[in-house]
Amino acid sequence: MIAIGENRLPFFARNRTLVIDKLEVLARCEQEEDYHLRLAFEREDGTFSGSTNIHMVRDTTLNGLHRVSVVDGTGGLDFSEFDVSHLLSVQMKKSSDDDFRSLC
Repeated sequence: MIAIGENRLPFFARNRTLVIDKLEVLARCEQEEDYHLRLAFEREDGTFSGSTNIHMVRDTTLNGLHRVSVVDGTGGLDFSEFDVSHLLSVQMKKSSDDDFRSLC
C-alpha cells in the first residue's frame, strides 16, 4: 500500500482541491509476458474501492517497462473516490498466474 500524501506533491498543488483524471503505472518486471494490475483506493470510512484486473503490456519504447494508463472507469475505478491523503493499494501478477500471491 502506498500513502501518497500531500507532502509528496509539488508545492503549487498543496492545499488545493485536486482532480485526478489519469494514473500512469510503470513497472520493471522480470518476465516479458503481460501482467495484471489491481488498484484500490481507501475511502473516508476506511473501506476500499477496488478495480478488476487491468492489463499491463511491455512497452519497447520505454526500455521494456510494463505500462498502463488508468483513466476514470478503467477496471471499474471511480476516481471521485480517490483522495491522495488516503492509502492506494497496488497489486500485480503475471497474467498466467492464478492469483496475486506470487511475486512478479
